[in-house]
Amino acid sequence: MINYAKNYATKKMIFCIDCFKKKVDLIRAGVANISLIENIKIECYGKKVFLNKISRIIVHNNRTLKINLFDKSLKNNVINSISKSNIGLTSYEQNNNIFVSVPFLTKEKRIQLIKFVYKEGENAKIDIRIIRRDINTKFNNMYLDKKINKDDKYRIEKIVQNITNDFIKNIDCILTSKKFDLENS
Repeated sequence: MINYAKNYATKKMIFCIDCFKKKVDLIRAGVANISLIENIKIECYGKKVFLNKISRIIVHNNRTLKINLFDKSLKNNVINSISKSNIGLTSYEQNNNIFVSVPFLTKEKRIQLIKFVYKEGENAKIDIRIIRRDINTKFNNMYLDKKINKDDKYRIEKIVQNITNDFIKNIDCILTSKKFDLENS
């Protein structure tokens, strides 16, 4: 039972952290990063496909990404999809490649992004705590049904709390790192 609780809590909380990291990685710090555009969906071949599946994306320089399409006929679709994505990036064509410019961040925009990152961090912490609550409720019910004893229940609660604390610290580290990136880019 204890190993099950440990594995279940860890698995669920890792999923929460991964979702949080993906959201935070999409927030640009004024520096070109492949994660800004790789998950933009492009209309091609009758369905929507992620940009990173139909191209090779590289960081051309600090402020520019370069997209090498596998199928050059998709150029206009890619340029239109980037402009419609509302992420504040501009794209242009040059020598059969697409370049995406990442503009500088204003002070006001940095403040907004930091607030957004902290809000997402708090949401991730809430998700982690909900997982802890669900696990504790499950094992409390098992205790009430006399399927586990009191010592096992408390041992599981302590283990799940320690795991929760570790994941909350992980979220705080990610928040601190992203805040530093946003303030110093």
